[in-house]
Amino acid sequence: KDAFIEGFVRLIPTGANKDKAVPLTMPYMGYLGDWTKPKNIDPAPWSEGVFVGYTVLWNDVSETPLGFDRMTNSFNLDHMTISPNTFAPGVYPSFQVLRNLKET
Repeated sequence: KDAFIEGFVRLIPTGANKDKAVPLTMPYMGYLGDWTKPKNIDPAPWSEGVFVGYTVLWNDVSETPLGFDRMTNSFNLDHMTISPNTFAPGVYPSFQVLRNLKET
């Protein structure tokens, strides 16, 4: 419950005219449960319940998000810093929307 479901339905012709029809395969996707219950935005990659892991902070200098250590392939929150003496003009966020959002 409270999860996306997906799969395929295969329709195979039967009866006297089965060689005049072709089998059909149709995909389906849906949500089973309360649609208002799941989160709209994916949490930060160092949090629990991460789906995509793209909710991070970036600067214009580095190719990796702030606080990401390439050697350990993980985030170190103590290294998520900025300096007024850097070449980067600032930081900007990125986040991953997990489903359609509507302004209310």
